[in-house]
Amino acid sequence: MKKLAAIFMSIIMAAGFSACSNDGDTVTETQPATTAERTEEQSAGTELIQEGKNLVVYFSASGNTKNAAELIAAETNADMFELIPKEPYSSADLNYSDDSSRVVYEHDHEEARNIELESTTVENWESYETVFIGYPIWWHIAAWPVDSFVKANDFSGKTVIPFCTSASSELGESGTLLAEMAGTGNWLEGRRFSSRVSKEEVQNWIEGLGITVSASVDETTAEVTEETTVPETETETETASETTAEEVTTAAETTVTTTAAITTAATTAATTAATTSATTTAAATDASTVTDPPTNGGKTLIAYFSWSGNTVTMANTIADKTGGELFEIVPVTPYPTEYTPCTEVALAERDSNARPEIKNLPASIDEYDTILIGYPIWWHTAPMIIGTFLENYDLTGIEVYPFTQSASMDVEQFENSMEFVRGCAGNGNVHNGLFADAFDKAAIEEYLKNNGLTD
Repeated sequence: MKKLAAIFMSIIMAAGFSACSNDGDTVTETQPATTAERTEEQSAGTELIQEGKNLVVYFSASGNTKNAAELIAAETNADMFELIPKEPYSSADLNYSDDSSRVVYEHDHEEARNIELESTTVENWESYETVFIGYPIWWHIAAWPVDSFVKANDFSGKTVIPFCTSASSELGESGTLLAEMAGTGNWLEGRRFSSRVSKEEVQNWIEGLGITVSASVDETTAEVTEETTVPETETETETASETTAEEVTTAAETTVTTTAAITTAATTAATTAATTSATTTAAATDASTVTDPPTNGGKTLIAYFSWSGNTVTMANTIADKTGGELFEIVPVTPYPTEYTPCTEVALAERDSNARPEIKNLPASIDEYDTILIGYPIWWHTAPMIIGTFLENYDLTGIEVYPFTQSASMDVEQFENSMEFVRGCAGNGNVHNGLFADAFDKAAIEEYLKNNGLTD
């Protein structure tokens, strides 16, 4: 077996913590360190990852998590162990939009989530010191077939690093909940990958963990290239809570609790869940054309609506690069936090061309001459609340730059949203928008530069 020389920087923090799940339930236990504590550990100075064997354990419903697992194994010279349910999931089983499907039933009946696996026993388990555990996100949490493996094994003396694949959902509390379930092991903060994860993205993540990989990488290890693609229907079934095609594009982001007041980028701290950009599916700006920046010396406003957290990630990146001020568009009547009820509300609003009321809407935005307006794609277009914001002001002479993201990255839907924004912006000068993965910083920076919004 191949060896990995690895160093991970940390100090030992107090083990007790309180964690809050995505749906607001509070969990208070004496468990492995919280995410914040682990972040401090990683920067302090105790060796956590020793020289030893590495293992990648994964469950994959449609192939996306398997792709990521193979890339991680190639980068870390790790062995692999696939979690296979004795009763495999079919495409029909994974149809989230069908209330009678297996995965919906299991979601609604927690006692049905005890999935029997072909095996939970890893040969020479005691020899592994670093274990990566991968899974798709189902309803805000790790796909539950992983639970059986976590419960069946003792992780004492092992460093455990979770990773997930999702079209748009974040890792959230999934890793923390698995750590609580295990009760043993040193569980580190994990990583979410998009459904089309690239080799470079995985390489940068491994480097960011502080792991030093042996130079003797087995070149025969199967690798998955950036060109690997999964049909759209499979992408959607991989993350069962996102399978309703072309609907609300994000499924498991935590509710952002900012107060919908304009704040400067300097006072709005937000760390993105990914330090490396994912592949941009489409960018509406011609890279060969650079637009002159606004000349009247006004301020820049970054207004955004984010149901799940992806759009706010883009907004924070833009604020950091431009120095613009942030305004979160928050509805007076909150959208449901569960995916299906939210899609129903969003569809009803679209079909009625509704204009949901916005909380703490500024009386005037006259001090701004540039507005970047951000949103997810909902039901093939922009959420109707974006219309509320734009139509509330006379945008004559204002430069408007839309930015958005979605799970499917469907360009036609992006163009529909642009048409909606242009129709709502009145006399505002609406520029070609940005359509990119929320974590693709390179694409965001390129768009800003090409449009004269940064140097």
